[in-house]
Amino acid sequence: MSGIALLGRRPGPRPRQQDTEAYYMASSWVLMRRKFLRHKMAIAGGCVLLLLYVVGAAFSGFFSTADIARRNPDHALAPPQRVHLFHEGRLRAPFVYGTEVKVNPDTFRRTYVEERGTVHPIRFFTRGDEYRLLGLFDATTRFMG
Repeated sequence: MSGIALLGRRPGPRPRQQDTEAYYMASSWVLMRRKFLRHKMAIAGGCVLLLLYVVGAAFSGFFSTADIARRNPDHALAPPQRVHLFHEGRLRAPFVYGTEVKVNPDTFRRTYVEERGTVHPIRFFTRGDEYRLLGLFDATTRFMG
């Protein structure tokens, strides 16, 4: 008995000469595409990623919080704000605290400090700056603001 038969496997049909030549002559891109197309989770992930890109491109005005041309020059270099759910130990709707700019007199570096007294609630499906939805319709409703 051969070693293969002892492992419980039967020898399959031998590959044809042209199949092995095509495999060894294939480029790296072709080999990657073949391996990708055999992996079902990779296909599902690619479809989800493609869907997110298409939705993001088509509805970018709806999902952005403000017009790209509008900005507050005092907070142009401010870091992103943390979203909070608790204020003074009580559960609330999502909100952010106001920020205050402090300048270090020695280094002239700006630091942004949260003002715990000022609460700005985050609202969903709110009215905002005008934009073109899908490049066809004028709209003012934004996902959040």
